[in-house]
Amino acid sequence: MDKPTKKTAVLFSDSPAGNDLFATFADRVLSDGAKAGGIVQEMNSRTGGKLGSIDAIEIDTNRRIPIKTPHLPTTEPGTCLLEVSKLAECSSAITRAISGDFDIVIIEKFGRQEAKGEGLLDEIMAALVSDTPAIIALPESYLNEWNHMTGGEIEIIPADINAMLAWWNK
Repeated sequence: MDKPTKKTAVLFSDSPAGNDLFATFADRVLSDGAKAGGIVQEMNSRTGGKLGSIDAIEIDTNRRIPIKTPHLPTTEPGTCLLEVSKLAECSSAITRAISGDFDIVIIEKFGRQEAKGEGLLDEIMAALVSDTPAIIALPESYLNEWNHMTGGEIEIIPADINAMLAWWNK
């Protein structure tokens, strides 16, 4: 199978957590015989209309890393409950995918921490300059920061499984 050489970001109108688009994409790529690495996110519950906990899942090992705790009644609105220390655990899955014998790196997502120059930004940038194709989730609210950090040179596609598969298959 020929691998796409481009890198791409998948633009969401909000956070991709809570939908399974990236997990579905990873499953489709894997079922086609490709070796995929990186991380996808899975929301575990909703409480009172607020997001519950979120796990990052290593695609190559299925290891779950709890990266966000549920909102508590005493939590002030707008507080980010991301467990930043857990991002270090996520970085190893991305690093393996970049440096290993993988066909694609899937990263869910470039978010608040990365927009501030923190979080998994180094790993995302390494994926963008690696020889391995990379697809990265990008919430619309961080598009300006993304374009600033990437120079606006990375292809952006809509958050649609058909668009993602078309990118992969070209």
